[in-house]
Amino acid sequence: MMLTLRWRLLRLAVAGCLLAGIPACTGEVTEEPDLVLAEREGPQAPTQEAVVESDLVLAEQGDAAAQGRLGAAYYGGRGVVQDDGEAVRWARLAADQGDAVGQGVLASAYNTGRGVAPDFGEAVRWARLAADQGGAIGQSVLGFAYYGGRGVAQDDVEAARWARLAAEQGDASGQTLLGMMYMQGRGVDQDDISAYTWLTLGASGLGVTGAREMRDDVVARRMTPEQIAEAQERALDWGK
Repeated sequence: MMLTLRWRLLRLAVAGCLLAGIPACTGEVTEEPDLVLAEREGPQAPTQEAVVESDLVLAEQGDAAAQGRLGAAYYGGRGVVQDDGEAVRWARLAADQGDAVGQGVLASAYNTGRGVAPDFGEAVRWARLAADQGGAIGQSVLGFAYYGGRGVAQDDVEAARWARLAAEQGDASGQTLLGMMYMQGRGVDQDDISAYTWLTLGASGLGVTGAREMRDDVVARRMTPEQIAEAQERALDWGK
């Protein structure tokens, strides 16, 4: 079961991003957000459609940051009809100008073969360019690359390092990967409370597939009610 979950997540939760402060998955379209952290919601953010409309104007003027955000929007189908070709087009324009979000989306596209022919080497190249700038999407893609040994030599310690950097920026895929690694004891000491915490945070983004089911179907079954309560409290306190 755990192996099945691992590869399902590796296929579907390859990358994540923050679009105008809203966590969004840039892997396959997934689940509804987990409600454990619902009480942390603040004032209502602008609609995703409004963000895309504003970014489109800027992107057409050559604004790299807007192009990168637009690529992420098309890739995830957030605020616009999902379109891999448009995602790659805008992401490449941004990436060629050095934008970390565009580079990360392009890395994810090469990793999954969405909008381009799959190429793990190109995925890692673009992911590293983004990650070295602190881009959370690139860090997450690089974490998954090291986790699965795709485009780089497999290395659990490096996978956990990049996953943590992405996770600490609020990236749902990075949080999910880090939680999975704590669950399995790969690259980090096995720790169910940490696993539950990070998987909860990952599931509270716009639903990275696999986070919630691993938390509830694998990790929670090994924990006491007191441990679950502690993990939930850590998740609620995260980022405060």
